Amino acid sequence: MKKQLHLKKLQLIPIALPLCLLCTRNIEASVLMFETFETEGLGTRFLATNSFSDGADDYFIRTDGNAGATGIPEYTHYGDTWYWAAEDIDSTDNPSGEAILDFANIDLTGFDSFTISIDIGAGSIVTFDSVDDFVFVQYRIDAGSWQTALAFQNDGQTFNSNMRQDLNFDGIGEGTMLGFAMQTFTSAAFPITGSLLDVRIDTVVNGGGEAVAFDNIQVVGVPEPAAMALVFGLVAGLFTFKRFLPQREIESRA
Repeated sequence: MKKQLHLKKLQLIPIALPLCLLCTRNIEASVLMFETFETEGLGTRFLATNSFSDGADDYFIRTDGNAGATGIPEYTHYGDTWYWAAEDIDSTDNPSGEAILDFANIDLTGFDSFTISIDIGAGSIVTFDSVDDFVFVQYRIDAGSWQTALAFQNDGQTFNSNMRQDLNFDGIGEGTMLGFAMQTFTSAAFPITGSLLDVRIDTVVNGGGEAVAFDNIQVVGVPEPAAMALVFGLVAGLFTFKRFLPQREIESRA
């Protein structure tokens, strides 16, 4: 009788194991938003305040390095062809002086935390000022207050210096320096306290030659660690049961 019971349990393994693996897939880290700018998404996948160009050195646009304006720096290490670029955004063609990209209503359901990443570069290492040049990657949950996930500012000199990652959000860039080759930066993992996430890229570069560009903006949902541990524990338990099953069958015959 014991032998028949063990055999029935063994027959359940081919069913239970795929179910556990399926659950594992469902709680893996997942890309919740990924913007490459390879197709025109303005007004559908994201909004811009304000997309403009004077055709030369003042712009906030989607570009391939040639479209929309002349004199765009020769950035490298971005995605396939297109990216977003900004230079001297407080021109007469942009009276408000604002240049913001907004990505709204990203569904956070089923995740415990999230990260934001961006590929970003700078068109110069000698032009950025401490007072009025920055790029902030910010987020809010369920239309709450905006929080800064990533920040890029100059190294603290008043005028004409490089732009770096501001690691501690104190207004001074002390981290990795930005250059023509875009680099990937990823935020810390932030806890999820609601259901809908908004992300924005707030850009201020107020002088000629002060140029930045970014691409591959990504939000990744991270599952709850406890849930992952539970599933892997179930899988490990099934294998352990299968390993010791033959010995139990022998004991049942005795």
